[in-house]
Amino acid sequence: MNEDIKKAIFGFYEKKRKTKTRFPMKDIVTYLKDFNRREVKTTLMEMANAGDLKVWSSGSSSYYMMPEDFEKLIKAGAEEMEE
Repeated sequence: MNEDIKKAIFGFYEKKRKTKTRFPMKDIVTYLKDFNRREVKTTLMEMANAGDLKVWSSGSSSYYMMPEDFEKLIKAGAEEMEE
């Protein structure tokens, strides 16, 4: 896993997550335009496999999220189902 890309991805989330918690791969790759696209995609997938990021699917699109935001989303969905 490329540690420089990993740090840049965490920096991206710290900057953007005040307004949004989940992002498609395309948005992250576009933001990290100084890095090789394939390496960014590979690092994102490796981070998801390692548990550093979570993947959430809307059914038609996949989004990457920080684990704590993923847990909040799952909890909110479970609460809605109980009502």
